[in-house]
Amino acid sequence: MSNLSTEKSGNSTVPFPNKKYKIIYADPPWEYGDKLQHHGGSAQSHYDVMKFDDICNLPVGDIADETCFLFLWGTWPLLPESIKLIESWGFEYKTIGFVWLKTYESGKDVFGMGNYTRGNTEFCLIGVKGKPKRVDNNVSQLIKSTIRQHSKKPDIVRDKIIQLCGDLPRIELFARTRVYGWDVWGNDKERGKIIPEAKRRG
Repeated sequence: MSNLSTEKSGNSTVPFPNKKYKIIYADPPWEYGDKLQHHGGSAQSHYDVMKFDDICNLPVGDIADETCFLFLWGTWPLLPESIKLIESWGFEYKTIGFVWLKTYESGKDVFGMGNYTRGNTEFCLIGVKGKPKRVDNNVSQLIKSTIRQHSKKPDIVRDKIIQLCGDLPRIELFARTRVYGWDVWGNDKERGKIIPEAKRRG
């Protein structure tokens, strides 16, 4: 592995695993540079963010197998950057994978921020390396799920990925927690710390 296969966090680094994966799932800590960053409403107020070029320079291609799916979370203001990131990691952009319609615990749709329309969705794009094949054609794009802590994505997405792609070697990048069957890299609050091994559910 190259020396770039680490994420800096203060004085510590998190190395990339020295193995190949057929599924890579990523939720990058995008930097927005927005005016809310000092008022509690931006990503910077909740976790460390990374500059776009630094995210692009991560050697994600080094851990991708010859055939590999990439599932990448982004937000609408950064749609062009999301597609560029897919390409910079050595994948070909294909389509939208999932759209998350955010709701409150009451069941009402979120009425969020926005410079134009008020935001209440995020997307997860699909990129591919080689020609990986889906194993199930009954996976829907739309996910309606309650918001939790800032930017945390619905857990059901991991299950949908496995349903779509199969039980393949997989890793979650910029992970917040450890889930059985998934390798992980990074943690937005505790980068540099080892995430405990997950136990099988049930």
